[in-house]
Parts: sequence; structure tokens; C-alpha cells
Amino acid sequence: MRLDKVLWFIIVLGLGLRLLFCFFTPLLRGPDEFGHFSYIQYLVEHKQLPVDIYQDGWREYFQPPLYYLICVPAFILFSPWGVKGQVITLRIFTIFFTIGVIALTPHIIRVLFPKDRSFIYGGTAFVAFHPFFARNNSLINNDNLLNLLFSFLLFYLVKREKHGFQPRDFLFLGLLGGIGVLTKTSMLLAFPLLFLTLGWETVKRESGLKTTYFIKSFFLLMGAAFAIAGFWLFRNYCLYHNLMGIGPNWSMPPHPFIWYYQMATLKHMFVTF
Repeated sequence: MRLDKVLWFIIVLGLGLRLLFCFFTPLLRGPDEFGHFSYIQYLVEHKQLPVDIYQDGWREYFQPPLYYLICVPAFILFSPWGVKGQVITLRIFTIFFTIGVIALTPHIIRVLFPKDRSFIYGGTAFVAFHPFFARNNSLINNDNLLNLLFSFLLFYLVKREKHGFQPRDFLFLGLLGGIGVLTKTSMLLAFPLLFLTLGWETVKRESGLKTTYFIKSFFLLMGAAFAIAGFWLFRNYCLYHNLMGIGPNWSMPPHPFIWYYQMATLKHMFVTF
């Protein structure tokens, strides 16, 4: 689907708003920005993944590595410009992830409400101009890559819903979910939505095909996800005794694998989604 002039105008204005935040927010003063920047710096200097041994609340060493690894080339390339050049470059680099989110928004809404142009424009404008979202989009953090992956996952779901899901679709969704978990473990929030989709598609199948379809699709979904991100979750459990990477000095219940505690560590991402 092509974007019309109004949508392009909204996207360009949304980009301009984020660039204002990018250049006028004091260096490394955004929420957790120093911690995210330090993670990239650690990868460049030590050439290995960090372990969150400090537990002082402002480092981001417990985060999955994908976003930071993607940022390493820009960090190295602009190192002669000093910290200011690196920070501005990484902010601009991160902004383009969220421009993808804004560009996907009208496509998602158009599939659901194809005749409601005001809703398409209004929904896109809401994503483009929401001040908190725009500010967070303009700073160094892994949320923006996660938002792009989640938006693409949502777009794929609404597009395929009209035609039905084949098992190979769940293979792709599993790969996308695994990449998301390697970006931020909050992507695990998307899996209940994927399970709901799988359950609904199974119900719609003919009775003789339900079990085969469900088993094949489920194992393709989870197999692909664990092939991509399983090592990270296993690493977290070995280091910190939980899947989220929460270290031993953080406030935890006595037993490290209580399901509601694991879900509570995801609570902040509900707001973004």
C-alpha cells in the first residue's frame, strides 16, 4: 500500500519533532541513556558481553545485546568526534527505527478500517506527535528497535488474518519474536498474542486437522524463537537465576522462578506497547 501526501507530511513532521528532541536534550541526560551508551562503549572496549555485577540501578548491562551490537559500527566510526558526536549520531540512528513504526501505523489501521481515512490519519498522527513517545524515540535506547519489530509483527498478523495462517507463518513469527527477545526481553509480551492467534486458527480448522496443525505450528513458532534467543534466556538463568537478567542484588522474592515475578519485570513495556 502506498502512503499518500498527508501521511508523508505526518511522517516528515514526526521526524522533525524527534530531531528537535535529539539536538536539544542534554547529552546522556535522557532516561537511562547513559546506561545504554555505556553498554555500547563496553562492547567496543572489552569485545565481550557485559555481566551486570554492579547492580547500582543505572547500568543497562542486563539487557539483550542486539541493539547495542548494531550501534557498535556507528560508535566506532564517529569516535573521532568525541562523546558529543557519538551521542548525536546514535540518537539519529535510533530515530530511524521509530520512523519505521510511524510508517507502519497507517498500514495496520488501513487493514482493520480500510474506509476510515480520518482514523488512519488520526492514528498515525497520534503515534507521530505523542510527546512522551517522541522524546523516548529521540534518545539512545533499545526500545525503538523493539517497537519496530513489534509493529512489524502486528502488521504481519493483521495482513495474514484475512487469508489464514499456515504453519510456515508461525515459523516466521517465531524468528521475528526471537529477534525481538534478543533486542529486549519485553518482547516476550508478544507471545500471548501469538498463542491466541494460533489457538484461534486451530479452532477454525476442520476437526481432523486441528491437532496436526496445532502441534506443527506450535513447534515451528517456539523452535524458531528459541533457536534465535534461547541461548540468551539460558545465559540469564545461569548468571542470575531468572530469565530477565535481574541480578542478585535487585529486590527479588525468595524463589527465583515465580511466574508472577517474571511477568512483573515486564510491566514497564506495557505502556510502550
